[in-house]
Amino acid sequence: MARIVTGVKPTGDLHLGHLVGLLEPAVSLAQSADEVFYFIADYHALTSQHDPHQLEQHVRSIAVGFLAAGVDPNRIVLFRQSAVPEHTELAWILGTLTPMGLLERAHAYKDARAHRREVNAGVFTYPVLMAADILIYRGEVVPVGRDQLQHLEMARDIAKKFNHTYGATFPLPQARVEEGERAAVIGIDGRKMSKSYRNTIPLLADRATIEAAVRRIVTRSIPQGQPLPTEGDTILHLMHVVDPERAAALERAYQSGAVGYAQAKQQLVDAIEDRLRPFRLRAQQLLESPETVDTILQEGGKRARRIATETMAEVRRKVGLAVPARMRK
Repeated sequence: MARIVTGVKPTGDLHLGHLVGLLEPAVSLAQSADEVFYFIADYHALTSQHDPHQLEQHVRSIAVGFLAAGVDPNRIVLFRQSAVPEHTELAWILGTLTPMGLLERAHAYKDARAHRREVNAGVFTYPVLMAADILIYRGEVVPVGRDQLQHLEMARDIAKKFNHTYGATFPLPQARVEEGERAAVIGIDGRKMSKSYRNTIPLLADRATIEAAVRRIVTRSIPQGQPLPTEGDTILHLMHVVDPERAAALERAYQSGAVGYAQAKQQLVDAIEDRLRPFRLRAQQLLESPETVDTILQEGGKRARRIATETMAEVRRKVGLAVPARMRK
């Protein structure tokens, strides 16, 4: 049993990879935790998202996704990162202890430089804010994708530096990485499913949109009735993600030559529809009641800020800063 903390950056619409690789595991993991903090990382989104209306839309989409997937706001603290300004206050203090060399080794920063993309200060200091996101709640377990493992190691390094300088304050967070096909859902082009690749299957799309996406999966030219190769097949991968039982049957049909790619794609569309129908129904109800979602996020923000305020009072005392009356017990 532990305190779990994780965040999701609201930079795009929800897709199948989010559901099976993030939302459903988050709900399952919460069952074995003492306390759970799930936040929508809108501060982080500002490094690339500069349209306020679109940002608001994506924040709501992520909140609806968590709730439709089964997050219980009575047990889990679900909130917007920006509702707790202590995140950024702690990030500044941690930044005064973080060596430039550590941040220069970050894969995301190095990748941006290698591709000659513009790097703003927020991108460079992203790992410091991520460390603050976790440490402000004294997080012990952090569900992350493999692409975020380095950032979590940096958070541990930063926590160690603070503890060494000012005394034991923060636990060293441990990563929780989802394994298997659910951990890295492949998009319709064979690469990792990502909005930036335009290869996603949207969670809230209608059947026609899903059919159009599945039709774009590239397949080989093999005569009808011939066995189909199973290794590295995108249709089979997505079927395993959506419905393992149907995937096993489809794989046997591939091997026997009993199915062609057109039929396989149709079976995949049917499986996706069946899998997403309950989620979409719950999501639609939430989208039609925006005040319910807003209230949940506001209440979650209040609960999160109570913990964050306690942490910042201790941090301020230890580093020698004034402790406002609102922070004093």
